[in-house]
Amino acid sequence: MSSTVHAAERSQASQRQPVAVIGAGAAGLTCAIILTELGVPVEIYERNLVPAVNWRAPGIHARTMELLARYKLVERFYAEGSFATSINFLFNGVHVGGPSFDQMRTEFPGVFICAQPETERILRERLEELGVPIHWGMEFVDYTLEEGDVVARFRPIAEDTQASGHTSSSNRGSDDEELVAHRFAYVVGCDGGHSRVRKAIGAVFNGRTLDSHIAICDMQMKADWLSQTWQVEQAFNRHADGVIGSIRIRPDEYRVFISWDDDLPEITAEIFVETARHRMLPHDIGNPKVLSFSKFTINERRASRYVSKDDRVFICGDAAHVHSPAGGQGMNLSMQDAENLAWKLAMVYHGQTGADILKTYPAERIPVADEVLKLSGSLYSNVLTSPRKASVLRVVMPIFDYLPISITRSMSERMGQLRVVYSSENNAAVSSDSPSWTAAANSDSAWWPSNWFAEDLCVPGARALDGVALDALAAERPQIRLRNWQSTHLGAHVAVVFIDCRMMLGVGPQAHTETVRLDDKTIADLQNLAVVLSPYRPTIPAALILYGHEEAATAEHSASAILDAAVAQLHRKFPAARVLIDADQGDHYDHLGLAALYACTRRHEHIAYLIRPDAYVAGRSPLSFAAELFNHHLEKLFAR
Repeated sequence: MSSTVHAAERSQASQRQPVAVIGAGAAGLTCAIILTELGVPVEIYERNLVPAVNWRAPGIHARTMELLARYKLVERFYAEGSFATSINFLFNGVHVGGPSFDQMRTEFPGVFICAQPETERILRERLEELGVPIHWGMEFVDYTLEEGDVVARFRPIAEDTQASGHTSSSNRGSDDEELVAHRFAYVVGCDGGHSRVRKAIGAVFNGRTLDSHIAICDMQMKADWLSQTWQVEQAFNRHADGVIGSIRIRPDEYRVFISWDDDLPEITAEIFVETARHRMLPHDIGNPKVLSFSKFTINERRASRYVSKDDRVFICGDAAHVHSPAGGQGMNLSMQDAENLAWKLAMVYHGQTGADILKTYPAERIPVADEVLKLSGSLYSNVLTSPRKASVLRVVMPIFDYLPISITRSMSERMGQLRVVYSSENNAAVSSDSPSWTAAANSDSAWWPSNWFAEDLCVPGARALDGVALDALAAERPQIRLRNWQSTHLGAHVAVVFIDCRMMLGVGPQAHTETVRLDDKTIADLQNLAVVLSPYRPTIPAALILYGHEEAATAEHSASAILDAAVAQLHRKFPAARVLIDADQGDHYDHLGLAALYACTRRHEHIAYLIRPDAYVAGRSPLSFAAELFNHHLEKLFAR
C-alpha cells in the first residue's frame, strides 16, 4: 500500500463497504491494483470460472508501460515479452519499409509484445500480494441502492464438463433465490463488450457493425525470414488476393490475422492456414500448428454514458467502447480508463474531495475513446480491408525514412497514446494556462526564430513527460527517474519547480554581488507555494529542478560552484523538497533537458508545474503566480 495513504484514512476505509470491480480482465485488474495501492478495499467478481488462455491483445503501448512503471510492475513484464520498434510492410514478400517507433519521447519507445494471459497473470500475482480476492464464477445481474450502499446481485456459475473434456460455464439457474447479494460503496464494471453493468446503468451502446469480419489465428509456424532478414516483429504482407498481418508473440509463435468478407466461403482453421500459406508466398511457413482460431464481426461502439445517474456505478474498458483490433489500442485504452477513474475514486472514497470530481472521468475519457475509434477504424479500412488502398502503401512506405522526424514522431506517439490532452473546459482536474503564462509566452523572447518550431508538449491536460535528473543531495549525484520519485507518493499530486540558475544573483555579465544565491523574491515565492501545498492529504511533495547553470557560469563562478550554492540554499530553506539537477535526456529527446521539454528554457523565469497522480499536467505557472493559481486549482479539486 502506498506510504501516502495515512493511517487514519486506512482506518476509516476499513469501516466502509469495499469497491466492487466486475471483471478480471486487464482493465479490472488494473483498476483493482490502483485502488488497493491507494488504500481502498476492493473485491473482484468474474463470470468465468478460470482465467482466459487465448492471447487476445498482445501489444502494450508506451503510455500503458509508463502506467505499469509508476506502480513498479514494468520489470515483471520484461521476462515475458519483447519490444517491437517498427511496423513493416511487405508486397508479395518483398520488404518495402514502414514507420519506426525509435524516436518516441518515452522510456519505452515501441510496442511491448506480451500475450494478454501473461499480462493478466502478472496483474493477478500483484493483487494476490496485496491480498485482493477474485471471486470466480460470479456473474453480475443487477443492483439497487439501499441505505447509501450499492447492493449488487450475482448469479453463481456452475461448471459443466462436456464430452470433449473441455470446461465451460453455464448458468446454474435463473431463480431469484439463487442470487447472491453483496453491499459495496461503488461498483466498477469492467465486464467486456457484452457488459451487464453497462445495461444496468442504462447506457446505450451507440455505433455500428461493419460488413466485414476479421479472422485471427494464433499459430506456431516457420517465419524466421521475418525476424532474421528484417528484424521484424510486426508485419503486413500485401498479396494479390489480400492483406495478411502477423505479430511475433514468442519464438516461432505468431498472431496472424486477415479480413474476411461475407461473400467468401465460410472460413475454418484449415482454410485460414492455407490462406496464410498462399498470402505469404514466396516465403515458406512450414506446417503451422494452430493454437487457437476465431472469427468475429467488427463493431465500432461507445457507451452513451460511463456513470450511472446515481453516480455510484461506473464502466470502463470494453464495457464502455469496442472497435477493431487494428493498431492494438483496445487493452491500452481500457487500462488507462481504469487509472483515470481509480485515483479519483480513491480521493472520494477517503473523503478528500466531493463526488463531483468523478464527473471528470467520462469528460476526459469519452473524447479519447472517440479518437481511438476513428484511428482504429481508419487503420482497419486502409490496411486490412482494402487491397487497393493497401497498394498505395507500397509507394508511401519507403518515404518514411525521409520524412521529417516531427511527422513520424507525432504519428508514433499518437499510436502509443502519448498525445492525449484532456480539455480544461469545465474540468476540475485541469486548469487552463493563466494570463501570466500566456503573456510571457507572447513576449519578445518567444518570437526568436529558434523558438518558432519549438513544441509545447506539457500543456495543461497533456502527459507530464518522465525523465532523468541528478539527485543533488546524494553522494556522486546519481541519476534518478521522476516516475520513481512520484511512485513514492502514489495517489498524490506533485509539484515540479524548474529553477533557472541564470537568474541567480552574482551570475551573468550584469552581476552586482560577489555571493551567488537565489534572490529573496524567489525564496518567498517558493515559501508561498509550500504553504499552499502543505495542508492537503495525500501530502503534495515538491521537486526543485535546477537548470541553466552551465550558461550562467563565468570566470568567477563555475557551473559546479553555482549549482553547489543553489543546492545548499534550497536544501537549507526547504529540507522536505527533493532537489534535483536537470540532465540530458538522450537521443529520443533530441538531447534536450527536462527544462527545455517543459518549455522553460526560453522563458527566463522560474516555472512551476502541478502534476496529477496519473502523470498528466494539472496546471502550470510562472513561479511568481504559482501559489495563487495552484491554490485556486486545489481548492476546486479538493472541494467537499
